[in-house]
Amino acid sequence: MSSYNVVDVVEIPKLLREYIKKKYPNYKFSVTRTNYNRIDVDLLEADFDAFVSNVKYTGVNPFYIQNDSNLTDDAKKVMQDIYNFLAPNELRSDDKYHKNYNFYLTLHVGTYQKPYKKIDKKSSPSKGGFSSSTPPKYDKGTFIRTCGGWELFKATTKNGKVVYNAYKLASTPLNKLEWNVIKGDIYTQTGFKYQYNAFTKWGEIDDKRIDRLCELLDKYYTSQGTGNVPTQTPTTQSPTTPKQFEQIESISFYNKVGFITGRYETFEKCNKNLPKLSNEYQVKLRFSDGFEIKFDGNYWHYKSIEEFLKELIPEFYENELVKNSDVSYLLVEDTTPPTPNLPKVDKFKIDMIILSYSFGYVIGRYLNFEDFNRSDKFPKYGMNYIIEFKFTDGFIKSYHIDNWMYESIEKFIDSISAEFYLDINIKNRFDYELIEKNSNLTQQITPKVLTKDDYQRRIKGIEALLKFETNQEKIDKFNRKIKGINALLKFS
Repeated sequence: MSSYNVVDVVEIPKLLREYIKKKYPNYKFSVTRTNYNRIDVDLLEADFDAFVSNVKYTGVNPFYIQNDSNLTDDAKKVMQDIYNFLAPNELRSDDKYHKNYNFYLTLHVGTYQKPYKKIDKKSSPSKGGFSSSTPPKYDKGTFIRTCGGWELFKATTKNGKVVYNAYKLASTPLNKLEWNVIKGDIYTQTGFKYQYNAFTKWGEIDDKRIDRLCELLDKYYTSQGTGNVPTQTPTTQSPTTPKQFEQIESISFYNKVGFITGRYETFEKCNKNLPKLSNEYQVKLRFSDGFEIKFDGNYWHYKSIEEFLKELIPEFYENELVKNSDVSYLLVEDTTPPTPNLPKVDKFKIDMIILSYSFGYVIGRYLNFEDFNRSDKFPKYGMNYIIEFKFTDGFIKSYHIDNWMYESIEKFIDSISAEFYLDINIKNRFDYELIEKNSNLTQQITPKVLTKDDYQRRIKGIEALLKFETNQEKIDKFNRKIKGINALLKFS
């Protein structure tokens, strides 16, 4: 058997990125590692025609690059060079009957999501190589005004769509105590949604909506301007201005079909509920300013979330949204205590739980958690349900569950509590709690007393069904019901 001294698979993407940066500074590649030992290399932009026919993307067999009929000679040359760079570290050992691979390589020219693009030889791609320290150059559009330390721009895309973006100045302090309230209030009152570090609104809007946006930003932030259009272009941010540092606020896990399996606000809780080995998973990190980012994987082999985040560091800081952001994101836990001094208001609690099948048939209505858990109609594993929480003020919040996997209603509430309190209809009010109404306030359901007219209407309804029924068992059942109702009529 032959054995080899190879570089650990964790270091290979980093080495390849450094090689590409030096060898092909004007080309754009994607280099990722998945399933621990699979290396994916995609050529996305270069200054030559990559295909001999009208093809936008293709996979490349690393062992038969020169025989690929879709690629031009220039494309074959680049892909062969990438393979030759990685080949010395491909095998750990081999013998006559078995090869022990250090990693498995997949090559692509273009992808389904990002087709291959030919660029001019004298120009550089939008983000050449892998380690550009400058943010992507894009036109923010026409400056409109400054509001509460935010600059508002209006831009028109290539396809003619209008978009408004409000960007926060580096000197503007972040009001963390009311961040969720700020986003929700602005979204519900103006339609501006916070995403990618800006409040964004697509489509034309009138001056009244802009004025309302400015009023809200002035309300929540220290005003950096009067809200009027300035006489000169706003000054750019100083490169020496320190960045805001944001930490992880919560960690969410999803299974391969996109169903959330858990959301945790501390590393300690997360470590108690880590994914199982060999399961496909998705991890979503949410930071204290509301920024979210997801990562996929097919084989969870980490003993703790800290170990996962440590290995994630290169991929995380190479992500375009992260490295070009005005905010510095840290892969550490936000240990700040919960926000104190929330507005004191009456809390609306769960008054009733309504359980239904996904097609709408109501299974039962329960006035407390105990009744739900001990019911003979308690949800069964693997079935589709709709659960509705009706609160004491009449507000109803519903959830569709594709696969019931909870031992009790309390377990289900734990799994959706974070999502619940971030709901746009809830997070701005602070007056709903996922706990059941006090038992001494629980209203008992009194059965309705049926009259003779009620019984007679039931008999008529059953007789109408009998006219169209052909199944003898159902006919006998209906006749028994009519007989029983007639017996009740004698005592009503």
